[in-house]
Amino acid sequence: MRIKQIIFIILIILVVLTALLPQLTHATPIVNESWIDKEAEQGMRDYHIPGLAVGVVKDGRIVFLKGYGKADDTGRDVAPETPFILGSVSKPITAAAIMQLSERGMLKLDEPVRTYLPWLQLDGLADSREVTVRDLLRQTSGLSTYDGRVILAAKGHTAEEIMLRQGKPKLEGQPGERFRYSNLNYMLLGTIIEHVSGESYAAYIEKHIFKPLDMTDSYADPAAARENGLASGYQTVFGKLMETEPSISPALVPAGYLAASVKDMTHFLLSQMNGGQYDDVTVLSAASTGLMQRHESGFPYGMGWFTAPALISHGGDAEHYHSDVIMDLDSGWGIVVLMNTNDALLTTIYGSGYGDLSIRLLQAASDGALYSTYLMAEPVKFGAAGVYMNSGIAVLALWLIWSLYQLVRKRNSDRLYTPWFFIRGILITVAYLLGPVLFLLRFPEQIGTPWGTLLRFVPGWGHALLIFPMLFMMIGLLKMVLLYRIRRRLGNDQGVINGLR
Repeated sequence: MRIKQIIFIILIILVVLTALLPQLTHATPIVNESWIDKEAEQGMRDYHIPGLAVGVVKDGRIVFLKGYGKADDTGRDVAPETPFILGSVSKPITAAAIMQLSERGMLKLDEPVRTYLPWLQLDGLADSREVTVRDLLRQTSGLSTYDGRVILAAKGHTAEEIMLRQGKPKLEGQPGERFRYSNLNYMLLGTIIEHVSGESYAAYIEKHIFKPLDMTDSYADPAAARENGLASGYQTVFGKLMETEPSISPALVPAGYLAASVKDMTHFLLSQMNGGQYDDVTVLSAASTGLMQRHESGFPYGMGWFTAPALISHGGDAEHYHSDVIMDLDSGWGIVVLMNTNDALLTTIYGSGYGDLSIRLLQAASDGALYSTYLMAEPVKFGAAGVYMNSGIAVLALWLIWSLYQLVRKRNSDRLYTPWFFIRGILITVAYLLGPVLFLLRFPEQIGTPWGTLLRFVPGWGHALLIFPMLFMMIGLLKMVLLYRIRRRLGNDQGVINGLR
């Protein structure tokens, strides 16, 4: 009897172990959650990030999901399901959609773009070949980075409307010869998706990418995202973090304005790391995902991904959001980091602290097993550039006030001008007219960003840089008019005196 009981107990244990075997063989890898928390909280302090969401994958499974900080001014907590604007992390999703259509035979990668967009007019080189769909995907079309920034502030509902208003973009080089990152490429790809599929870009992405990947908190329409809990974006205005909401053209969504939660983006990341498959759903073939991620010498970009030899990644910068998606296929680690701020000025001055934070978070998740040789001992931190900017603006404001005071003060007398008319005219021309005009014309070229885009990405300081030169020019014109009137009156007085003689 005792032997039968022992056998019965052993059988029960075997049944239980058999039932638990799949879970045991797929046990969640060890993730250093406390280290991730520490890096996330420190990064939020260093870079003034209101809200942050982190998702980590390892060996085909999600191993960490967490939100930090606030989603908006109500104090709503960031959750793994909170949508964020993705910025240019939208590009790999757009590229995946193009590859789907290619697999279905609905378009050809090496077909000229004008086959699908016959209205497209480019100011091309005389001996250049046609720009192809592959060129757009690989950012080798010849379209410029500058023109890709111009369209961020352009008006128009569709890509055709935007490009008609902006005029024909000029190719800066032969298609296929050189990498030039440009939002224009992916705006056009979004329009090709609409032309080929017969659906709107939003409808196609939601049906063929979001739905099969179970991305239930993702939106191809920013308005729909706002209605469903989108984290508010924040920008620094004269050093103060403020909630902002720039308008977004639907034509720009394929290049930088899809919205998704960190939980959903781990689904997309897993599909890219697993040959186009997520759970039992295949959205792309392994051949297509491999083509998207292929690294070729001289070209740092595959099709929607930056393809450094060690890491495949993409960062995203909208006006008031930043995101990073990073995957290491050799180790099986990957990470998604979303945040609801983007200080374009400070990241330009001090370097990509946001990207550094994302690498540190992945290093923390792996318990220090990755990238220790690539990281500096101390993270990049934002310095006091904002204080200096505000001080410079204060000096310019005082200069303007003093200049206005000089124009209207009662002590202004003709004798102050008499011996120095010529020199004063030169000084006024240089300081108040020529200098501001040159600044307004050349500054956008020097930083590679047009004024309209600068105002969207650097509000406050950007507006000051635009308005102050205009005010100086107005004062300069008033000074020149006043100088001319005094010189003319003195000339007349001298003529009367000579007549009396």
